Amino acid sequence: MFESEFQSIIDIRSTKAIQVPNPIKVLKHPDRGAMFAVDWIENLKPVEKLWSKLGEQVADLHLDNPKKLMKERKEANVVGKYEKSIAVSKFGYNYSSYMGPTFKIEANRWFDDWETCFCQTWLKAQFDEVEKKFGNRELIEKWSLLERKLPEFFKDAFFWPSLNHGDLCSINIGEVNEDIVIYDPMCSYSPLEADHTIIQLENNFGKEFHEVYWKKVNNYVSNEKLKLRMELYKIFALLLCSVAENDKTLIKQAIEIINSIILE
Repeated sequence: MFESEFQSIIDIRSTKAIQVPNPIKVLKHPDRGAMFAVDWIENLKPVEKLWSKLGEQVADLHLDNPKKLMKERKEANVVGKYEKSIAVSKFGYNYSSYMGPTFKIEANRWFDDWETCFCQTWLKAQFDEVEKKFGNRELIEKWSLLERKLPEFFKDAFFWPSLNHGDLCSINIGEVNEDIVIYDPMCSYSPLEADHTIIQLENNFGKEFHEVYWKKVNNYVSNEKLKLRMELYKIFALLLCSVAENDKTLIKQAIEIINSIILE
């Protein structure tokens, strides 16, 4: 688990888009498990005023790989010009990444299309976890109805694999000396919209973040059915949290969203 976080920090740092703590070492815990040592950032505090800067730098992080892919595709058409690919063209990650007790991105399990990756290994997996823990028959019945609608949300949409933080939320960001710092990542190469999964659930990022961010990434996101896909990400997050927090009320919220989607 910590090996993935170590690599995630290195990958984010390599983009030079946003500041992260310096990873030091993964250590064996004297009792059990492991520990992850990173450098101490003095005077780090929650983001208060730098929402615009956060929006700009998160956008830069998300655009790093798509811009590399675009450059490589242009150069591929130039006769005699060849450079080894440094961009990632599929969805996944080279290390196992974890969010909560039930969500895991398998190491080196790569997908050519985001619809398959998200619907089967993200969304459906959480329905299965809820059934296993709570045995909620209503939710399982809703899945069969929702599953039929899913292709509509991805039809004619194009998705760039972006380096996503993976757990982007208020407790994993901070500011110090007029700089933004993000930490505790569980990276993957996913569409940039997916990194707003927890952001929209918490709904506590400043409006300046959203204004700056979406303006900067506008040419790299498939706006067709975007609002509906964001609802899918919210369902995923609610089910994930319901299992992690043993909270059945979150399942009810997920069902309400599913009902609204089915009626679209």
